[in-house]
Amino acid sequence: MLRSSIKCCYRRSVTRSFSLARPNKNQGSSQVPDDILANFAKNTASKQDSDTFTSIFNNIMTFKKDTSHSSKNDLPSLQVIFEKNLYSGGAKTLSVNESKDLRSLPLSLSGDIVAQEFSPSGALIQQIQTKHELKEAISPTLQHLNKIDTDYFLIKYIESLIKEFSKYINSKNYKYEPISTELITKIKERSETDPNSPLINEFTIPIFLSTSINLLCLRFNSPLEAISIFQHIKNNLDIKTYTFSCTTEVYNEILERSWQFFRDPYMIDSLINEMKVNGISGDMDTISILGLVTNDMEKTLLGTTATELEDERQLGTTGYYGQFWNSEDEKLMKNVKAFRTDLMTSM
Repeated sequence: MLRSSIKCCYRRSVTRSFSLARPNKNQGSSQVPDDILANFAKNTASKQDSDTFTSIFNNIMTFKKDTSHSSKNDLPSLQVIFEKNLYSGGAKTLSVNESKDLRSLPLSLSGDIVAQEFSPSGALIQQIQTKHELKEAISPTLQHLNKIDTDYFLIKYIESLIKEFSKYINSKNYKYEPISTELITKIKERSETDPNSPLINEFTIPIFLSTSINLLCLRFNSPLEAISIFQHIKNNLDIKTYTFSCTTEVYNEILERSWQFFRDPYMIDSLINEMKVNGISGDMDTISILGLVTNDMEKTLLGTTATELEDERQLGTTGYYGQFWNSEDEKLMKNVKAFRTDLMTSM
């Protein structure tokens, strides 16, 4: 009954809006053309070439994700939104003569290089390293999170961290402190000294929140509680707390777990609308997650693939494959696909 209420809430709720300043033809070759994304965006190829490219591109983007793993050891992907300002180092032009092979870098990193036009040997590499050092610095607290033995105490703990962050970010004495070696050292010392009471700021709270959502869903099988925490921040707390807490990393976790546990197209559509309205940029992980979602929509909700549906429409046999299909589902799936396509062309 509670799950049905949440689904209904998603279907009927109005998205909260904020104003934020915010193959190569030789298939054996391992080289990927440099302008592959540009060609995709132009969309000038023939239908056969376009279909071939889309199939290959989706195979690249939609890799299998193990939904049973814990995220504590994952190297965090960059968040385009806000983090340009949070982390030191401005944007740089991507050098066309760059010799470093982007395929040697993490999948999420390569997308951010294209999206932000950073040099992979310059500011972006430093930003990735800084983010990794940050996660290493708070590892004692992340270990503490993993040791909490009930979902009740985990919820109470993350709620206390969110409350502390909200108080910090809205304080009259608040002064932004950019990420630096000194700040990371301070964060590390605090986490090592007292893992239960880490230093809470704009850089640490999204990691703690996304990790808690992951644990609630995968370890404690409590997705309703995880979504409730997310909804509480979004609907009941102030804009600053929401802005710095619910980053792309958090939305990716919510997107993946919402589909994994509820399989409700309305929930996914509502989430991506929130991202669009509130200026939350997706990343390569978002593309991958939505690729899995749309594949599941075609196979699970439709009982077939989009190609088979088109074939049966042309043959006048609609209803054989798509007996559980309706126009609203089709509209929702098209919305998700369109959002994903926009992300791919912007990367």
